[in-house]
Amino acid sequence: MSSKFVTYFRGLDPDEKRALAEKCKTSVRYLTKQATLINTGKEASLFKPSICTAIEVFSSGEITRKELRPDDWSDIWLELVKS
Repeated sequence: MSSKFVTYFRGLDPDEKRALAEKCKTSVRYLTKQATLINTGKEASLFKPSICTAIEVFSSGEITRKELRPDDWSDIWLELVKS
């Protein structure tokens, strides 16, 4: 899991956190919980693929889908796999 997400998320102001949650179709509370799980190394901190994509878009690529799902991104986003 990406500790970059934790740093990125904590650096957002409350309005930006709300905007990110809206873009991800989730809540700030959920994103905060995930950041906490990532920070403590818990396996439960696994974002849904749609949320990973929204985070990548919202962060302008600063946080990538590959970073958020390092173990299975190539199974989910085949278009990102180089031939």
